[in-house]
Amino acid sequence: MNLYTKYNELKTSLIHSENGNLNNKINSEKFRKIAKNLLISPQKKPLRISSVTLILYNKDHETQSLFIKRATYSGYHSNQYALPGGKMEKSDITTAQTAIRETHEELGIVMKPQEIIGQLDPIIIPISNYIVFPFVAFLEYAPEVKPDNIEVEKCYHYPISELFSPDSEIQTEVNINNTLVEVSAYKIQNQIIWGATAIMLYDFKNRLKNIGKIL
Repeated sequence: MNLYTKYNELKTSLIHSENGNLNNKINSEKFRKIAKNLLISPQKKPLRISSVTLILYNKDHETQSLFIKRATYSGYHSNQYALPGGKMEKSDITTAQTAIRETHEELGIVMKPQEIIGQLDPIIIPISNYIVFPFVAFLEYAPEVKPDNIEVEKCYHYPISELFSPDSEIQTEVNINNTLVEVSAYKIQNQIIWGATAIMLYDFKNRLKNIGKIL
């Protein structure tokens, strides 16, 4: 699958306002289950802002992407599979700047502002008290990745066509607050991606479906 041929249509399908849509729309009933599980321990505090980047790039005449496994730390999202990103700092003027800075800090990838082509619906994660702004970047080159070993345990690359495989959407059990809960997830590169990241991937996949024939 080469999304570069659908570049303009992909760009049109994304959100182009800085704040995006705060309604956090989830269009698939089975992925509503993920959202419900994320609301187990809501905290009545001001939401912290963070940004992540879904990176697309061309390699070997097809479009690929990547995700990371976070390092072990004392926090809710330790060892989880995620898109590169992190919390907004005072020096960041926009959430897009946060996405660019955090992607560089975690993976060593230097992105230009114009390589951010839009964003997906923001996701609210009450269990860690974050609102996450997912941005989509399109690079015309395969990025050289140098993971920060303090924040990132491993980086996984995959052809975007793997996201569209019938076998990629699965049901699995995860431990949430010491309770096993069945959730919808994605299996990519033999790793199980669930939670907010799975919702972002679903949002992205749904937008691609709306473009037309892409496989």
